[in-house]
Amino acid sequence: MNQRNRKRSLADVVGVEAWHDGFSAKSGKAKLHIDVVFGKARMGSVPSDRVQFRLALKQAEVVIVIPPGEPLGVDPASVVRDAPEVKGVMTHRSETENGAALDAGLRLGIDPATLGGKVKLGASARRKTSQRQVLESAAKLAGLEVKHMRNSEGEHRWIIGPGVGALLDGRPWPSDKPRLKLVDRRAASFRALEPTVRVEVRCRREDLEIIDIRFKDIARQQAFLCREGRRNRIAAAEALIRSHLLQEGLIDPKADLSDDFLELTLADTIVEG
Repeated sequence: MNQRNRKRSLADVVGVEAWHDGFSAKSGKAKLHIDVVFGKARMGSVPSDRVQFRLALKQAEVVIVIPPGEPLGVDPASVVRDAPEVKGVMTHRSETENGAALDAGLRLGIDPATLGGKVKLGASARRKTSQRQVLESAAKLAGLEVKHMRNSEGEHRWIIGPGVGALLDGRPWPSDKPRLKLVDRRAASFRALEPTVRVEVRCRREDLEIIDIRFKDIARQQAFLCREGRRNRIAAAEALIRSHLLQEGLIDPKADLSDDFLELTLADTIVEG
């Protein structure tokens, strides 16, 4: 039961599935699809956990990992390197009359299918005069920002940041659009077994956002509220996160989560054919 809860809580932060089409008998190529989604997890539901908190990500990267010895490559021309298409437009409008503010507004138009709403903010004029000037500017928005870069190991990766807000929420791209094409480098007569490739979702410790943290022991929580106890609560949260990652085999037992630059693997999946 405890292990299922741990897996579910991690999956609420990031979930990933990956698959590829069949390799072409002629070219040896196959399209690789990745479905990744980000959210916010409630941590600390197991009775033995000392703290409860919410966990989300400020940034992450999706990495293609080809194990050493696998006869696989990547068709560089097939790699999706551009950001996904824009989901909305933010327009700022201001009007003045002889230098006095007449109307200032911020309109945030977002595709309902992706970000789910429209926000309108406005401020009325305090005084009016005879001459009016109107200035409008627009900026394109996306639900999540995506940037492709190869890492120091030469692996293809997509760095994902928030496009609106401060935390990752939702999907960075549609799952029916392949990220790249894999290439089986073996001769056609030697392709009886499909090669193996993995997809990992990684982040740095500083990219973990721990929210609304509190001790489950009410008396202890009250005691820490009466003095500076945030570091103690953070340490308890880090211990719980570390325990979850250890359960999944995603972290080195010697890893120190107090190191802001520590690289963490939050999800790891073998690509299915």
